[in-house]
Amino acid sequence: MTAILHDEPPNISQLKQTIPPGLQRVVHHCLEKNPEQRFHSASDLAFALEALSDSGSAPAVAARSQESRSGWIWAAVSAAALLVIAALILWWRTPPAVPVVESITQLTDDGQPKGFMVSDGLRIYFQEREDLRIGQVSVAGGATALVDSGFTRSWLTGIAHDSSALLVAVPADSGQTSGTLWMGPVPAGEPRRLGNLELNQSTLFGDGRVVYAQHSPQPGGKGALSTDWFVAESDGSSRRKLVSLPGVVGTASVSPDVSVSPDGQQILLIQEQPGNRRLFEIGADGTALHEIRKLSEAEWNFRWTPDAKYLVYQAGISPRLDIWLLPMKTGLFGRLGEPIRLTHGPLPYSFPCPSRDGKQIFALGSRRRGELVRYDMKLKQYVPFLSGISAGDPTFSGDGKWVAYASFPEHTLWRSHSDGSDRLRLTYAPVQVVTPMISPDGTRVAFYTPGNDVFVVSMEGGTPQKIVDNACCPIWSPDGNFLFITTVWAAEV
Repeated sequence: MTAILHDEPPNISQLKQTIPPGLQRVVHHCLEKNPEQRFHSASDLAFALEALSDSGSAPAVAARSQESRSGWIWAAVSAAALLVIAALILWWRTPPAVPVVESITQLTDDGQPKGFMVSDGLRIYFQEREDLRIGQVSVAGGATALVDSGFTRSWLTGIAHDSSALLVAVPADSGQTSGTLWMGPVPAGEPRRLGNLELNQSTLFGDGRVVYAQHSPQPGGKGALSTDWFVAESDGSSRRKLVSLPGVVGTASVSPDVSVSPDGQQILLIQEQPGNRRLFEIGADGTALHEIRKLSEAEWNFRWTPDAKYLVYQAGISPRLDIWLLPMKTGLFGRLGEPIRLTHGPLPYSFPCPSRDGKQIFALGSRRRGELVRYDMKLKQYVPFLSGISAGDPTFSGDGKWVAYASFPEHTLWRSHSDGSDRLRLTYAPVQVVTPMISPDGTRVAFYTPGNDVFVVSMEGGTPQKIVDNACCPIWSPDGNFLFITTVWAAEV
């Protein structure tokens, strides 16, 4: 392989001096390093060899018998064939260029939890997780705004190929396990219900058809459920069953467990059973159902890239949640490739959505924040406390002049005056503080860690003193001489 790529082959005249120059040129032409300088087809090579054999210009060739000429022709053809085989093997064994993330740009900063998203190339539409509304933002970033879908609560499940409408499911019950399917025009317009469909998951084909899931009891399953997958026309009519799989899919309020390939010929389905999650592919006509791979509990939200070469998905558990690619067909025989990790933090990334040109991936980057507030008894509402800093677990001194709290999400211990002045950090990583409590005399703070170790530290700072292990939830006695704790024991069952 190395010689084929880098070394010049010896001239065949070194093997036999009587080889005619014309044949030497043909063989050298076959062995060019640059593919563009070789014969472009086998027919071109055959034409050159035929012209060479018919030529009587070289005395050595004219004197040679037809059998000898044929032997050299076959030798040249064999050399070219070996070169082609070697090139194919090299191409098959050489991995394709691995996609990488070149840069990350923050598009929103409204502090609102978000979920599943779609894009039409100009705007990104996303699920607002708090109140089941649908939001939008420019692909270049900026201020977010709500979409007037005509519903106070709805799930985003897809977008029309011509970007004229969003596919939404409206919850049919308080448990949000199923819903009715609607097309909501954007930027505005009256929503249209798609037949009488009531479903658990759904998405769109490029031509407007709908693929969706419904749960049904398994025959003889004693309460067990199956998931039936259907395809229907854009108005919900002419539904056709694709397949029935044991188990259930998640609710549309999380993310659709279905994705249609860019050419509309293949559909991805996820089967959900306790301890058994599997990714399937099936033809849009309901044929050729086959398992792609088994999934862990930490792999979600599979979406096709526009060129259909990859599936983009999220894997991991927050705060270690990243975006991955799964090559669908690699090598000479279209083998499933090994997963490629695209992101490595620092934020947990989820709900990936490839852009329509395939050059970007939109994803949700999460930052945990906590706001310290107090409840105003007169206003009957929460108002910011200590300027609404990201913190939790506040504890006050007996005279109300001092406050200690754990920063969020770092969980380091701080203390300050109740007006926020004279702020001092009392602990540092890797120590994580849980439920701090100031002593009655206001001079010390007791706390415990996730590892169930109880500590006490001075309000003036210094090294925390470990009091006891296998314990939690320290509480001071009124005189400050004792700590009441809860012991923690581990037992094998």
